[in-house]
Amino acid sequence: MKKGDKVKMSPMWKYEKAIGEIIKITSDGYTVVKWDNINGEWHYTKEQSKKLENLSVIKKTEDEETMWKTWGDR
Repeated sequence: MKKGDKVKMSPMWKYEKAIGEIIKITSDGYTVVKWDNINGEWHYTKEQSKKLENLSVIKKTEDEETMWKTWGDR
């Protein structure tokens, strides 16, 4: 993950889920997230940041994968 990526965490503290953006990754390895509609900047260790789901990565469905195999290069 990198600065600018949209992320999701579920559960996140007292919230069922939270969606936000990575605003920086510090030199000592913390990932800093600004959650939508939640105050503050949240700092996560490398271990804690494993719980972040990267929403910026487009995940292919099985149908999309089959289509690419059938019709050729992207």
